[in-house]
Amino acid sequence: MHNRTARLITVIYPKARIQDIIDFMEIQRKETEDKGKFFIEESDRQIALMTYKKSANGVMTIDHTEVNSNFRGEGLGEDLVAAGVKYAQENNLRILATCPFAKKVIDDKPEFQDVLAE
Repeated sequence: MHNRTARLITVIYPKARIQDIIDFMEIQRKETEDKGKFFIEESDRQIALMTYKKSANGVMTIDHTEVNSNFRGEGLGEDLVAAGVKYAQENNLRILATCPFAKKVIDDKPEFQDVLAE
């Protein structure tokens, strides 16, 4: 029984550690003239990323989203898309999501519909 308890703690601890890390993460944004990214770093290591391109006609094309396998399922990808939508709303941009993940997140949230490019 003692070994079983030790294994259970070993399995549960990493998940608790991940949640502790996530609670203190900050979404950052970097942008050049026509390209940008939203990302999350932990210990100077990028663990989540969403990239986009901006066009002259005010369209922000989200083309890629990825999350480190150790952090998948924790909502970081959705958080990045939400940050992109908020940025678009605040800057009068429209979003075209060519990334299937970002498209699904945006399509599933009625509050994100106002930024969709036609």
